[in-house]
Amino acid sequence: MLKSLQCLKFTAIALLGFTAPSANADQLFTNWSVGVVGGNLWTSGGPCPGACYALVDNFSNPVAWDVTDITFYLVLIPSVYYSPSNWRYGLFDAEVGGNAIVATTDPGSSLVFTDTGIAGPTLSGGTTTEIYKGVISDLNIALPAGTYWLRFTNTQSQAVYPADASQPSAQTISPGLATIYDASSDALLSTTVNQTTDNWAFEVYGEAPIFRNGFEGP
Repeated sequence: MLKSLQCLKFTAIALLGFTAPSANADQLFTNWSVGVVGGNLWTSGGPCPGACYALVDNFSNPVAWDVTDITFYLVLIPSVYYSPSNWRYGLFDAEVGGNAIVATTDPGSSLVFTDTGIAGPTLSGGTTTEIYKGVISDLNIALPAGTYWLRFTNTQSQAVYPADASQPSAQTISPGLATIYDASSDALLSTTVNQTTDNWAFEVYGEAPIFRNGFEGP
């Protein structure tokens, strides 16, 4: 059985090149600059209720953004079936306790995973993993300038791990990746935090206002 909050050792590290999710969306934020690696494999899933974990990492925007896509990278076991209905995410502001900007929700059909084909770490016991790219699309989120926290989980499987930024980007801010824990059905609302020094590899896409002569304009 996978142990809670156990940093599993691995024998392989993979680098991943940049790919954009949509030709119509601009990249507004990236948490990595060079590549994506398997990382320290902090568990970020269920089963819930019981032992529920989630990922959380932060980003900031200097101006208002209209977010259309969120892209992130996970380390998964290819042979494990991950039901589309077991994924949940939420977006919170940086206030103490966190106020939900996007209520914790099942992304449904807007969430698509692609196996990058790049080998991830080998788990203890010899189980192999691969790095997957996830995209939550068709969003329409108006974000005023500020700092926000992206939270993500799988409610049934603990075999879900963050892929790390090989090198953080210039946009990366502290404190970075943490795992959060709760025994209820929604770990995304937990305030029990295990802070790490890692940085989750994720990106935010959409549109930002263009200013001309001090005024917003085309």
